[in-house]
This record gives sequence, structure tokens and C-alpha cells, in this order.
Amino acid sequence: LYSNSDIPNSNSDSGSNNEAAVVSILSTLVSLSSPRRNKLRFVRMGGVRIAAKILKLAKNAAVELALTLLEMAAGSAEGRAAIVEETACVAAVVEKLMKGSTAANEHGVALLWSLCYFFRDRRAKEEVLRSCNNGGLGFMKVLLLMQSDCSPAVKRMCCDLLRIFRVNSKGSCTISSYDTKTTHIMPY
Repeated sequence: LYSNSDIPNSNSDSGSNNEAAVVSILSTLVSLSSPRRNKLRFVRMGGVRIAAKILKLAKNAAVELALTLLEMAAGSAEGRAAIVEETACVAAVVEKLMKGSTAANEHGVALLWSLCYFFRDRRAKEEVLRSCNNGGLGFMKVLLLMQSDCSPAVKRMCCDLLRIFRVNSKGSCTISSYDTKTTHIMPY
């Protein structure tokens, strides 16, 4: 449907026009994809591939809407399979955490939570671990999101994700090996 040149990644005037068009299209897709049968059509027509491509290349509002579409697609077995099968889609979600709006962060956490915790998709867990071990900061981003100003539901999802990905201290990207020099001072 779109080529890489159609997805905005520049600051030129034509880039802002393209970005506005992409945001309008994504907003329409979010509205149309609410019914279950339309979610399945979205997935079957390659919508996950396009949303993943937009997620990797776009910024700001387009990222938030792409994450919304991916979160909606994860509500079906076909959607979850398409998300995990799409090369680097899960890694792109982890990469975009803490780089967008609060809503984008919440959609990203909800997507990872639904894939890794609720539906227990082994391939999604492996992809998150791989993105973390390849120099990513996935665990730290989830930890920071849990401590940020997000909704209690998202904080709970972050906590669940951290429990899933807690591994022994031999791993290169683990919560158990997270060293801190923070001291806790009691107020009384």
C-alpha cells in the first residue's frame, strides 16, 4: 500500500504534508478497525506489516496511531501471529517506548503485555529479549514507565512484564543485575 517514501521521516514541508496524510489514514483505520471482522480484514490485507513499517519510520502522532492499530490487531490470534511474524515489529515497539506521548507509551506497553503476558506468546518474549540483548534498553524502559506518570493499569502491566522477563543475573539485560546507588531515606 505504501512505499518507504510515503512514510514521513523528514522535516520538509512535503514531509509534514505526508505526515498529516498518514495520520489521517491511520486515524481512519483505527476507527474502521474497531469491529472484530474489520480487525481480521486489516490483518489479512497486510495492515500489520504497514503499521510496523510506519512504527519504525514515523514520529509522534503516527507512531501513537500505529501502536493503537497493532494493539487492536493483537486482540485476534491472526493479528498476534502477524505481529510476531513481521520482522522486527516487536523490537520496534520496544524501541519506541519512552520516545513518544504518554498514550503511545501506554499502547506500546499494552501491546507487549497482551503478547507476552496475557497470551504468553513465546516468540514475542524471545523477540523482546533479543531486542534487549542487542543493545536495547527494553527492561529499563519498562521499569521507567512503571515509575512514570501513567495509569495504574499500565503500571500493573509493566510490573507483569518485569516479572516475565526477570532472569538470572548472568543475563546481560536483567532487572536482577540492575545496580543502583540510590539510598532510601525514611521521612521520619
